[in-house]
Amino acid sequence: MNNKLLKSILALVSAIISVNVFGLASDNFLGITIILFILFFFYNFILKNISFDKRKVTISLLLAFIYTILNLLGNIVINDLVVSFSFVINIIGNLILFSFICLFLFSKIEDLIKVREKFSFKFNIYKIKHFKLIVMIILFVCYIPAFIASFPGVFAYDAPHQVTQFITSNIGNNQPVVSSLFIYLIMSIGKFIFSSWEGGLALFIVVQMLICFYVIAYLLDFLREEKVNPIIIIITLLFFALFPVNHLFMVNSGKDTLFSYFFLFFVITIIEMFKDKEKFFKSKGKVIRLVILILLTLFWRNNMIYVFIITALIYLIVLKKNCLKWLIIMIVTIVPYFVVTGPVYDSLGIRNSNTREMMSIPAQSIVNIYTKNSDSISNKDKKMIKYYFGTNNVEELKGIYRPFNGDNTKVSINNEKLLENTGDFVKLFLSLSFRYPVDFLEAFLSNTLGYWYPNINFPNDGVYPQKYIEYTNSTYEVEMMTDRYDYLPSLSNYYLDLGEGRGLSMLGPLAFLGNMGLILWIYLFFIAYSIYKRRYNILLYLIPLALLFATNLLGPVVIFRYVYYLLISMILFVVLSFRKE
Repeated sequence: MNNKLLKSILALVSAIISVNVFGLASDNFLGITIILFILFFFYNFILKNISFDKRKVTISLLLAFIYTILNLLGNIVINDLVVSFSFVINIIGNLILFSFICLFLFSKIEDLIKVREKFSFKFNIYKIKHFKLIVMIILFVCYIPAFIASFPGVFAYDAPHQVTQFITSNIGNNQPVVSSLFIYLIMSIGKFIFSSWEGGLALFIVVQMLICFYVIAYLLDFLREEKVNPIIIIITLLFFALFPVNHLFMVNSGKDTLFSYFFLFFVITIIEMFKDKEKFFKSKGKVIRLVILILLTLFWRNNMIYVFIITALIYLIVLKKNCLKWLIIMIVTIVPYFVVTGPVYDSLGIRNSNTREMMSIPAQSIVNIYTKNSDSISNKDKKMIKYYFGTNNVEELKGIYRPFNGDNTKVSINNEKLLENTGDFVKLFLSLSFRYPVDFLEAFLSNTLGYWYPNINFPNDGVYPQKYIEYTNSTYEVEMMTDRYDYLPSLSNYYLDLGEGRGLSMLGPLAFLGNMGLILWIYLFFIAYSIYKRRYNILLYLIPLALLFATNLLGPVVIFRYVYYLLISMILFVVLSFRKE
């Protein structure tokens, strides 16, 4: 049998399986014939453009297997599917489809790189003077309409609580104190200058923009120094300047915007460190910058301490000759963090972080397991559940449990009792999870669905009630709330519709850039392709992103602001993964 005939048979078999697996079959013979015809040529086209080698096939199959499992788990959670013969057939069909796609992309990327390297602007972008300043000016001009449309800015998410705790002197570390103090101080300066909190918020938004614009300019300058194709640099500039999702974050006072750009700057600096370790550690300026960025990320989001400690220990092993210098960086960042958040906060009477936040997944799991298996739960465990949740009545606990949003369950825990007996709560969670693993997995997958499953329609899907990006001011009962003026109502209504209305569908072909599940799948492709090309250094750069994402999976709710850093960091890994060398 010749190679051409073999590929044709394989394409036909794949087409038939796809028709049946993906529900494309119908009673209309003509319709089935047309679909088969299209799929046959689709698979045949891919087969003709695939080059096979053992390493490529192996890694493609592994990646396709991961995609298949995530896709089917998402289907199970959404549609309450059960494992059956048709389920197994579905796995096979998905595996075939994803394998073909992965093999095709792996085979064609080198060709795309060659085309990209040849296609470039005639002017020399690498010799532009004051490049970062020019980029910041361009960005500022592009963001003026968004700023005016939302004037004086969106006072949403945690920002009202962060400011109010300083106004009322009831300060706690549930919202990171340093980031709260920063927004309060900037807004207070603005209030003093403009005689209103609205003026204070406007000043904060401008300061936030300037900080983020500098990080973007540094990113583009870093790409320029790496001799990245000018087309890529221009596209990146246009993405940050014009993409509406970035506008929504930039005019929002929530701490996630600044954190995301601090974290991006931190990742760029880590890449610089690994590219030329000797030169980096000889530069006092770069080392000091790294220390400052580490401290900023640590004090801007509470979960970063776990991310950095694990990252730092891994890098301590990898750096070898420079491990002592890295150890010093660890000491001068981690030690001050624990001193400030421990003895200093205690002496100032600042309350510790609310433990309930990090217990969101255990709380969801305990309630889901108990409401489904209450008859087989021991009296001892029932008493423990009543101790922490205030009740062990099945109907009451069913009333607070929302599979796709753990906020309700989280706030139902008695925080004082949790602080006193955190260990017993963890033991209860582990004990029940080991005894009822399926119910634990169901609670975990449901609560984290949006992070890893792309096929959710944001934001109005019935299983995904969270707002995509808040554009209206929060309605919390707080000490102070700013007014909005929205001087460009048409543009303001567009942002409102994008943020809280129709959502990503308004972005057309660019909607994938805000799909959290798809963003994760893209990063998985970066990892697989880097392994295929043996560019293992890229995996080192991805460690802090992967660990931070892991902490997001433990949170009470899936929302895009928690993973915005993945979107704005993506260009780094596109460039690094797909470079010619």
